[in-house]
This record gives sequence, structure tokens and C-alpha cells, in this order.
Amino acid sequence: MSAVDLFDRIVNSLAKIARIEDDYAAVFIGSVATNSRLVASQRQSNRWLRFEAMRALRQVLASLHASTVMPMIVNEEYTTEREEDSKKENFVEIYDTKKKLQTEQMEVMLRFNQKPAHGLAYAAKCGHLDLDYPADVARFLLQNKDKLDKTQIGDYLGREVDYKDGFCLQVLHFYVEQLDFTKMLFDDAIRYYLSGFRLPGEAQKIDRIMEKFAERYCLQNPDVFPTADVAFILAFSVIMLNTDLHNPAIKEDRRMTKAGFLRNNRGICDGGDLPSHILESIFDRIQSNPISLKEDDDAREKAIQEPSSGVFFSNVYEKEKDRQYAFLKERDHMVRTTESFLKRGKTSYKKFPRNKAKFIKVHTGLKDQYVKPMFDVTWGPALAVFSTALEALKEKESSEEVH
Repeated sequence: MSAVDLFDRIVNSLAKIARIEDDYAAVFIGSVATNSRLVASQRQSNRWLRFEAMRALRQVLASLHASTVMPMIVNEEYTTEREEDSKKENFVEIYDTKKKLQTEQMEVMLRFNQKPAHGLAYAAKCGHLDLDYPADVARFLLQNKDKLDKTQIGDYLGREVDYKDGFCLQVLHFYVEQLDFTKMLFDDAIRYYLSGFRLPGEAQKIDRIMEKFAERYCLQNPDVFPTADVAFILAFSVIMLNTDLHNPAIKEDRRMTKAGFLRNNRGICDGGDLPSHILESIFDRIQSNPISLKEDDDAREKAIQEPSSGVFFSNVYEKEKDRQYAFLKERDHMVRTTESFLKRGKTSYKKFPRNKAKFIKVHTGLKDQYVKPMFDVTWGPALAVFSTALEALKEKESSEEVH
């Protein structure tokens, strides 16, 4: 199925290129230069890219059309050839199964991100997990941690002990038991642990989540701390340190120092102190590399790379938003209507009388079972691109009539 995925990405990339707008190019270039020739050159380049992308999509459709079974009025007897191989799985069935699975996963994500219980119930209904077993729910959350909303995952894992008779607490325990912290530095283990969800803001939820982490870490690294309680206290202290050092709301002169961190963790080791070099190294690593989600890191990097004219671009976008909304709504309706028609399997070949029309198979090297999934991938983006081009042409003609 990797071939279908690659074809899907190619088609959608061509569709995105074919819908590059001149307004964006003008605004972006305007933020770094005022040279009108540069703006005009970029617009011309964008138009050429759009044209080439649309031509490529048109060639894809033409190739698929040439690879299908075509009706022809002939005098010969109706002939057809069908290759059957019971040892091979049907390509279309595999593709349809995968598309069905992707649709279900998307619906699970939408429901889970609104309310975790609803998303998990729908996932169970689709057969992706068994909701009666907390271990299976934990497996599902860990496997899909990069797809589901991590704030919702953290809130679900940190639910109260008596919530659903302790079911969520059991899920938390099974979730942690799937993780391997063997031979990991303490703060690296915390970083890995918290990469799967966003830590809730409530202290009691943090306690439950980090307490289970401390137990697991000490079980897999028995020589680091004398007891799990020591690991738990230090883990909580590390979370507070991370917040103190990297929260932009805290002034620089109010941030925790290394000496302050060592002072806060005195006596946590059964009345004694942990080796200072361990605490100092933890402080240095947290200071240079904050514990954060990949999604947050990507958002910060994107914000840094945004051009200074971001506000101006936003205003231009909002100005065009109302005009585009009606067109997009109409286009989406067109896509859904066309999709519904295609799925009914209707064919225009019925206009040929059965006693007169004859059909032959055009041998083009491609089989129908390969053409169908490729067409399913292509027709939607192609329709969107061509309808956008026609809309732009219509606007240009209307503008010329006004002038």
C-alpha cells in the first residue's frame, strides 16, 4: 500500500501547487523588499508552477482514462478476459480496507479530542480496542499518542482514583508498564515519559502520574535511588524546575538558581542529601534543554520563522475569507455530490443497446483494480483545482467587464 500512499501524496502536492495564490507571494515579498519587479517575477513564477501542476494532473487523469475498459461499437462477438488468482489478495479490497481504517481513525481522533470517553467508545465499536480491559486502552493510547490530543490523554490518565471505579488509574498503571526506562538518565526518562501526553495542571493529577513513573523508574534502575519516594520527590522538583526556568511569565531575576535547586532538594534521600553532581547535572540539562512536547517546539520554531509582515498577511487573508467561503462551500458540495454518484457505480454505458453494443478490453498494461484506487485519489483534488481555476477566470472576466 506504500505505492498508493506515495501516489496520494504526489497528487495532493500537485493540487496544492496548482492553488498557489498571487496575493500571498506579493505580501511575503513585500515584507522583505519593495522591488515591484521582484513581486512581478514571483507572481509569474507562481503562475508557471500552477500551470505545470494543472497540466500534470490533467495528464494523470488522461492516463487513467486510457487505462480503463472502453466501450466500442464493433461487429465482433463480445469478448473479455479475466485473470483470476486465488492466491493473491484483491488490490481494491486492500485499498478500501485501508481507507475505511483511516476514516475510522480520523473519527476516533475527532471524538477523543472533544471527549476522551466518546473517542474510546467509538474506537471500541470499530474494533480497535476492547474497552473492558484497561491494558488494551493503555496500549491504544500509547500507540496513537502522536495522533490524539495530548492534553486530553494527560487529563484522562490523571483522572481521580474513584472515577469509573478506578478504571483510568488502571489505564495509567498499564500505560507506564509499557515504557522502558532502563539505564536512562533520570531527567531523560521524565522527558521520554512526558512526550506521550501533556501533564495536567492540577497538583493531584501530577502526583498520580509522577508517582507511577517513580515506581517504574526505580524498578528498572534499582541502584539509582534508595526508594521510589525519593524518585517521586525529585521528579516533582524537576517538573517545577522546568516550569520555573522556562516560563516566559517569570522574570529573569526571579528564576531558580542552581544553588536554589540544590537547597530545595536537601534531605529528600531518607533525611540525607543526594550527590550534588547528580542534582547539578539535572539542573544544567533542564536549563539548556527544556522538557516540552514536540508539538510545542514546532509551534515555537514556526513562530520564530514567521515574517514580520505576519499581521499584514493575516489582514489580507481575512479580507479574502468572506469571498472565498461561498465558493469553497459550493465546491465542497460539488465534490460530495460527485463522490456519491461515483460510489453508486452508475455508468453511462447503458445508453448503448444491449443487443447492439459490444465491448472490448483495451490492453494498456494497467488493470482495472489498479486504476480505480488511483482515480479515487485523483478526482477530488483535480476537481478542486480545475474549479478554482475556472472561478479565477470568471472573476477576471467580470473585472474586465467592469473596467
